Amino acid sequence: KEIREEITAVINYFDKPLIFKNLNAGQRLRLLSRCFPEAKFIFMKREFIFTGQSIIKAKRKVGITDNEFWSVMPKNYKKLEKLNSYEQIIKQIYYIEKQIIEDSELFRKDSFLNIDYKDLGIGLNYTLKICQSFINVQNKKYFEKAEVRLTEKLTLNDNEINKLNSEIKKLDLENFNDK
Repeated sequence: KEIREEITAVINYFDKPLIFKNLNAGQRLRLLSRCFPEAKFIFMKREFIFTGQSIIKAKRKVGITDNEFWSVMPKNYKKLEKLNSYEQIIKQIYYIEKQIIEDSELFRKDSFLNIDYKDLGIGLNYTLKICQSFINVQNKKYFEKAEVRLTEKLTLNDNEINKLNSEIKKLDLENFNDK
């Protein structure tokens, strides 16, 4: 009740829709379904290899080891902590997405829009129009300042890319069934 009141107060104060870009929210959809059953979600998927590479590079940039957790942790992160860094990273991505997909069932089908990260690069304006229509915002000014620079290039060494790809191939990314 308190969360709903706080967010509603912000929306009412500015008289504008409120949009969160927050991967952590994807791990809290059960709570959000109770607080905001009418909420809409845009689930942006990215190829695992690029997300994995991004996680590795971010860890190294901030000075933590490849085997330490960085960013959002799925609920089974304690189990994942014991894995080698490449398996850990790919399974981190896998279980985060799996949770989002499972919990999306708590909402009406028309409450979730799935888009692909790479579509931002090849069809940004079209993708923005789809998002605008999905959240039912008629005023284009909310979307005018959108600027996206995609970095979908593999920059890790071949050995690391092969290790990530090897872990990706072990997973059922179609159905998210654990093997």
